[in-house]
Amino acid sequence: MANGPKWWITAAMNHNARILIVLGKTDPGEDRHRQQSKILVPRDTPAWRLSAA
Repeated sequence: MANGPKWWITAAMNHNARILIVLGKTDPGEDRHRQQSKILVPRDTPAWRLSAA
């Protein structure tokens, strides 16, 4: 998964949020309604980093 700009983050800075929903484009060659995937990421996942821009 590539790093890139995050356009919308709602309430992610709230430390009560234990699970984050991440939406990413996973298949740009597919039909428009099938290009994205949503995954649930536990906030304490070691590789996950959230920083205020």
